[in-house]
Amino acid sequence: LTRRVQVLAFGRPNGICSDAYSPEFPVDCGDVGRYAAFVCDQYARAFGSWCERFPTMRAATAILRAKRVMTGGNGGSHAIAAHAAQDWLKIGRIDATPIASMESLTAFGNDYGYERSLSYPAVWRGLALGDVLVLFSTSGASPNVVEAVCVAEKAKAISILVTSSDGGGSDAINGSPIIVRAPFSRVQVQECEDWFSIWVHGLARAMQGLSPWHGWENTK
Repeated sequence: LTRRVQVLAFGRPNGICSDAYSPEFPVDCGDVGRYAAFVCDQYARAFGSWCERFPTMRAATAILRAKRVMTGGNGGSHAIAAHAAQDWLKIGRIDATPIASMESLTAFGNDYGYERSLSYPAVWRGLALGDVLVLFSTSGASPNVVEAVCVAEKAKAISILVTSSDGGGSDAINGSPIIVRAPFSRVQVQECEDWFSIWVHGLARAMQGLSPWHGWENTK
């Protein structure tokens, strides 16, 4: 049954979200990915950026339909991944959690090799069919990120790589992740990480619009 979902209009200047709700966007319960991609792109444009809608649509659909979502990355991307899990859990009511804390990353890296610092915790958490692994990496080629993508494929879980415009080349990624690209190159590290945060918050805004309080029930 088609519902009318109100999409936030984002005010300017300064990228401040206005209280206006316009325009209405027609969406049914099977079209949540397209709605989320629309909202995410509008959110990014409020900050002078944009996002590719088709990869975001695929990623959002997977996240919103997942049994569990695990997030991970390195350095600043690790912090963004933890932030994403917190926002998606709180706002979207999604079972989202970081793959590993900073303590776990260093512990697994020290004992098993850093390239396994994300994959081993994911496996030990029972990564399986129905789960989604969301990885943030400016280069898209960090050894532990590449290993996590491969492990997700073996576990028949979905992996999503959020990376730079030239990150995650086929020479580095051996699995089949959904790749969401920032409109910045891998040498623009700060810009990429800023965009990662915008993308995370754009999806959170979409989740807010799709929450039961707004007339949509997540029927997984």
